[in-house]
Amino acid sequence: MIYQVLILNLPLSSLKVKLSSLLYIAPNLTTVFLKIYNETRTASFGRREEVNKMTKPTNTCHRFQENVQENLVRHYSILDIVSKFQETNARVNRALFRAVTDCGCIKIKASRQVLPDDCSFEDVRNHIQSHIEGQLCENCREVIEAEVGQNLFYLTGMCNALGLDLDDIICKEGQRVNTLGMFHLR
Repeated sequence: MIYQVLILNLPLSSLKVKLSSLLYIAPNLTTVFLKIYNETRTASFGRREEVNKMTKPTNTCHRFQENVQENLVRHYSILDIVSKFQETNARVNRALFRAVTDCGCIKIKASRQVLPDDCSFEDVRNHIQSHIEGQLCENCREVIEAEVGQNLFYLTGMCNALGLDLDDIICKEGQRVNTLGMFHLR
């Protein structure tokens, strides 16, 4: 019972660290404590208190959404979250542009997309270009990945504040794109 009290007072992200480093428990035994933890807590994706953590399969989106819910403290207002989301979006763009202008590992050579007159809609992909030449170096890749991660953090925070499930959104959009195929025109 001491373990249950300890687990209930820990955020989910520090659970495995505390169990494995302080109690010297083998990593595969943490799942037993994680099960107790999940059974005693209720998911709080925004304001949806009725959803129990054991009712949904655990996946990367749900774990990330729980982690953001537990760790988004400073910018909890929806106004703060939206402004931080926009700020991190601008930082993603800036990191991309710095890869071009400061590092030079990639180049952007943009021009008008020219399609042959007899090009069918299905063949458009074969004739258009991304305008990117080269590959991101390791440093630029790490910077852009970090900025995209921050952007996802605030997107997830916005979903939490509005009571939206990020995994459901991704699944629905995936189904819509899969159903419409290239005709989704985005």
